[in-house]
Amino acid sequence: MNPWLVGITLVAAECMFILRTYAIWGRSRKILIILMCSFVANLIPAVYVITSYNNSQTISEPPIPNITSCYNVGESRIIVVAYVLLVVTESEILFFTLYRSIKHHKRLSRGNHLLNILIQHNIFYFICGLVFSLLVMLTTGLLPFIYGDMFSNLQSMVHALLVTRMHLELWKSDRAAHAQGFVLNDIALDTFPSGF
Repeated sequence: MNPWLVGITLVAAECMFILRTYAIWGRSRKILIILMCSFVANLIPAVYVITSYNNSQTISEPPIPNITSCYNVGESRIIVVAYVLLVVTESEILFFTLYRSIKHHKRLSRGNHLLNILIQHNIFYFICGLVFSLLVMLTTGLLPFIYGDMFSNLQSMVHALLVTRMHLELWKSDRAAHAQGFVLNDIALDTFPSGF
């Protein structure tokens, strides 16, 4: 799969979870600035790494005759740096989510249903994301490049599936609340004080 397409998919997923973390923190401007600065600080070197990685690929004729396609015979392992940056970004967002949920555990257990769903999804997503990112880093760094590419494609698909699943769960939760006479839109996410 094209590294730019994988990168765009992962950036879109990370942006959604930055917005979710921002909502969990009661739309705190301070948290949004921290998350966005960190995101941009990791995105700029990631773009450079992906560009360098694309320039390092060696394409040749396929080894099997009569097949019309390109065959990737070599590439740089610099792409591991992009996955390290992804792990840093995911770890930061996971930290902010865990900190908020642990600090206010008692309020969460009896409080806002929508907020509970957002926190559960963020934690589950980032644990899965970290596992896949570490798997891609290890396979790219230690095994032949074809295995790293295979796990990179798998990670991109799993990220897209997890984001879709979480939005579907939010939609189902909203539908269930409407069926019971509750409207989740009326429940404010600002159940916590704004400060740390």
